[in-house]
Amino acid sequence: MKTFLHKVIMMAPCMWAAAANVDPAFSPLFAELRAEGIGALAGPNWDTTAICANENLSDAACTFAGYIPETQQPTSLKVFGHFNQMAVAQR
Repeated sequence: MKTFLHKVIMMAPCMWAAAANVDPAFSPLFAELRAEGIGALAGPNWDTTAICANENLSDAACTFAGYIPETQQPTSLKVFGHFNQMAVAQR
């Protein structure tokens, strides 16, 4: 393999943004969730009950959390933000 490989860039952990199919209208909640230490939908610290009980998060965050199944592939909130920016800029 070393003979054929000049350079490799590995991206990890693997997270795919299309898995959740989230409406861009929820974008403002991503920063709110990230501020509370939640970096990924259905990630290691995703707990719908805890999100709804958190007084620092809005009712909209609780509603949003209810839409996301905890059994799905973890999906980065930051990636959603980037995809939404690209969709708005159309490039």
